[in-house]
Amino acid sequence: IAGIKNPKVNIFCHPGFGCSGDVIKNLSWDKIAEEAIKNEVAIEINMREVMNYIYKNIQSPEKLRNIQTELPRLVPLISSPEIRNALSSYFKKGLKIAINIDEHQNPFIKTKYKGDKIEGEFSKKSIGYWRALKAVEKYFNEVFKEAGITSDNIINTYSKERLEKFI
Repeated sequence: IAGIKNPKVNIFCHPGFGCSGDVIKNLSWDKIAEEAIKNEVAIEINMREVMNYIYKNIQSPEKLRNIQTELPRLVPLISSPEIRNALSSYFKKGLKIAINIDEHQNPFIKTKYKGDKIEGEFSKKSIGYWRALKAVEKYFNEVFKEAGITSDNIINTYSKERLEKFI
């Protein structure tokens, strides 16, 4: 709550990161949502575990085909019915989220440094990668609909001007 109240904070990152699902469920979501709305702070939906799962299983079509069964475990913040129910009414009041893949390295980009310039070379992604992302998209569309989350709640969908104003 203290971090959300800080005037320099725009996005509340990693809520519950590294904690068990039970700990995350028991955070004071009402207080978090109220303060986030009041202070115009978005709550991050961190997708790092989803991306790690995809990269780890990129050569296993069967595992990637079953990604939807893994998503509740990989993204507990938005998958938990308890948290979704606690936050639903706040989305109607203007609660914002930021979706972040939190990618510090991408196995599909090879970076080359040439003096003071950086060049990126993209390697070919398998069809499984794109299918997995499509399954993730479908899952999130269903979860967001159930929670009452619209594009107005997701700062990633904002125009450059609107995002700059938010930040």
